[in-house]
Amino acid sequence: MFKWTKGNLEMYKPMFFYALLALLIGCFSGCLSQPFTDMANNNFTSIQEELAPTEIQGLWTGSIAHALVTYKINADGSGIQCMSPTITSSPLAKIKYMDGKIFSQGGTKLMIKSEKNAILTLVSPYFDGSTFRFYKDDGLEKAAIECKKALSELNTAIQ
Repeated sequence: MFKWTKGNLEMYKPMFFYALLALLIGCFSGCLSQPFTDMANNNFTSIQEELAPTEIQGLWTGSIAHALVTYKINADGSGIQCMSPTITSSPLAKIKYMDGKIFSQGGTKLMIKSEKNAILTLVSPYFDGSTFRFYKDDGLEKAAIECKKALSELNTAIQ
C-alpha cells in the first residue's frame, strides 16, 4: 500500500507542477485561440452585410470589459463601433451585420441574442460566452464623451 511521506511528496512535486501547467496551457490555448484565430484570419472585407432588422437599427451603448462601446447599426447592415478607452489612435471601427452577428473590422464578432424593451443583448462566442447588454441610445446620452463627439462629427460630415 502506498503511503504519502515527506520524501515521496517532494519527489512528486515536479510532476504535479508540470501536470497543472499542461492543464492550464491546454485550457488557455483552447479558450484564447478562437479570438486570435478570428483576428488572424480576418475576413471582414469579404463579409456581405445584410439588412438589419428594424428593432436593432440605431445607436446602442453598453460596456464590454474595460470599455464603454457604442454601436451605430444602419438599416443596410453596415455600421460603426466606437470604443473608449481604446488602444488605437481612433475609437471608431467599421462593423457589419450578417446572420444575427455583428462583425468588427478587427476580425471579432458578437452574436445577437435578443432585443427587448430597448435592450440589445449580445453574446461573445469567445472565452466563457459572456453576455453584454446594450441600451438604446439614439441621443448618445450614455455614450463615452469621446464617442459622442466622434459619432456626432461623423454624422455631420455625412450630411
